[in-house]
Amino acid sequence: MNRMLKWILIAAGTAVVLLVAAVILIPLLIDVNHYKPQIEARVQEATGRSFQIGGAIDLSLFPWVGLALSDLHLGSPPEFGATKLLEIGRFEAQVRLIPLLSKQVEIKRVILEAPVIALVKQKDGRTNWSFETPAVAPDKKAPPRPAKKGPDEALPLAALTAEEIAIRNGRLTFEDQAAGQKQALADLNLVLRDVSLDRPLEIQFATRLNGQPLKMEGTVGPLGNPPASQPLAFDLTLAALEELNVKLSGAARDLQTQPAVNLNLNMATFSPRLIFERLGRPFPMQTTDPEALQAVALEIRLNGGMSGIKVEEGQLRLDQSRIDFSAAVAEFDKPRIDFEARIDDLDIDRYRPAADSKASSEDAASPAPDAKTPDAPKAVDYGPLRRLVVDARLKVDKLKVNRARLQDITLNIKGRNGRFQLEPFDAALYGGKARIEGLLDVTRKQPSSRVSFTISDLLIGPLLKDVIQKDVLEGRLVTAIDLRFTGDRPETIRQSLNGKGRLTFNDGAIVGIDLAGMVRNLQAAFGAGERLTEKPKTDFTELDIPFILTNGVFQTAASNMKSPLLRLLANGQADLAKETLDFRINPKFVATLVGQGDKETRGGVMVPVLVSGTFDQPQFRPDLKSLARQQVEEKIIESDELNKVFEENEELQPYEKKAKDLIKGFFN
Repeated sequence: MNRMLKWILIAAGTAVVLLVAAVILIPLLIDVNHYKPQIEARVQEATGRSFQIGGAIDLSLFPWVGLALSDLHLGSPPEFGATKLLEIGRFEAQVRLIPLLSKQVEIKRVILEAPVIALVKQKDGRTNWSFETPAVAPDKKAPPRPAKKGPDEALPLAALTAEEIAIRNGRLTFEDQAAGQKQALADLNLVLRDVSLDRPLEIQFATRLNGQPLKMEGTVGPLGNPPASQPLAFDLTLAALEELNVKLSGAARDLQTQPAVNLNLNMATFSPRLIFERLGRPFPMQTTDPEALQAVALEIRLNGGMSGIKVEEGQLRLDQSRIDFSAAVAEFDKPRIDFEARIDDLDIDRYRPAADSKASSEDAASPAPDAKTPDAPKAVDYGPLRRLVVDARLKVDKLKVNRARLQDITLNIKGRNGRFQLEPFDAALYGGKARIEGLLDVTRKQPSSRVSFTISDLLIGPLLKDVIQKDVLEGRLVTAIDLRFTGDRPETIRQSLNGKGRLTFNDGAIVGIDLAGMVRNLQAAFGAGERLTEKPKTDFTELDIPFILTNGVFQTAASNMKSPLLRLLANGQADLAKETLDFRINPKFVATLVGQGDKETRGGVMVPVLVSGTFDQPQFRPDLKSLARQQVEEKIIESDELNKVFEENEELQPYEKKAKDLIKGFFN
């Protein structure tokens, strides 16, 4: 028995010695570089690209299974010329041999030295990183895919450790020939140290983007065994361009079944303009205020997965404005969006396109005289809006838009199945209050809208001075308007406007028009006499304008203005699509013009005024024909002298009416 045991031990020892000797001697006795041509041919066959191993292949088996390659080159498709897709200065990997027998992977190092990746996208859209999958030969069937393993069988390892996994001194370039742009990552370094499945993974990453520093560091994990079998925590810090600093923390969970994430994001204050400046790129927005977008910061807390996302405690700093918000999105196939925000003070005009950039874009968009007529704009696809369910609430303490200033704004929007209700929009502005309610319906090919406005005690003068920067009207406005229209383009909307309303101005004035002066001194008022030195103005106690809108045509038949001395009746129309005016104004002085530069007493003097021209250049002129007819009736037909003639001559009295009608007809 002892003898048998002795021989067994001798045999086992001999086997171990032979195995160790083989592991040590095989790399020494076998020249693996002899197989370089076969390796290159196999890689070239698999990728369809040229492949070369310029340096020697080093192989070791004990105590580490090691492989080292150097000077590797993987080419691009022939149409990309001599551009190499991938070049590697040196690749080295070492794994301990004995622990592999017990499913323990112990990596000493995996090092990638000086990798260079060159990505190119040509003008026709072809890329040098696209690999076509080789077709399976007709007489050969593709091998069946192995059954998918369950979560517990994904990586049957007892342990996985690594002392170091690193990429050193790498470079990545991307060239978009269609856009004429080229981006480069240089000095690319990634280091993972003390890697383990049951400990957090330390990450250090640094590079330079177009010469500007980019750095990320922190921890991820532990990965778990098997990986992703437990929540994956992360705590990372990103620093970019010496301007942007971002902190990410949280955890990803259920990665193999229903992936979800808890995320805290903190983006410290940074300047978007400075980032583009350091990248050597023009800022994409030419804002009215060149100092806008100099300071932006963002904080959010996000929780979500495949079924929905929820954002809480969101805060956006936009220059001097603060926006607090929260949002929830569920059922991505038919999105249900709940959104709420509050803004303290926002000047939208600062962020509107600058006047010169807008003009440049319009000039660029204008076709040359001999250019072909551009195609009609494509119809808007409202399908996504028809699937959307939304409940949005917004509050704004102060807002400036189109130079108008509003306060205490509340906005509520609810919508589903393509119908969105504004219920309502409330705001305080210029001493008054405004409310807007409306409905947008996109269930059909062309959207249709219904809007109602109510405004009370609004000081119209300061509003017009801010918005149109003109002093044309003064007074307090009270209004109620109901409108309906279809379409989604301004010209279509103007042509389809229908509705009615009433504009009432109290205790104001029409600035720039002196109706009293037009009647008192026709030559001065209409350009043939001495001009008035003061800025013309027509005061009123009330200006009431009832109107209807029919297919974009504004019509009023009984607009009137009242003042202590003046009565005014206006009728006519304005074409909102063509922007043309056609009105007739009949002013009547009730007693005297004393106080307006005239000491004469007048009774019932009617001087019609015609308004024509365009919105930008209205034209005013007296209706001389009507004025002449009026004077003929007063001075001749109804004069005391003519009436006395008929009274004193009885034989003429039967012909009085016919004679007067004949005179009227002659002057008409």
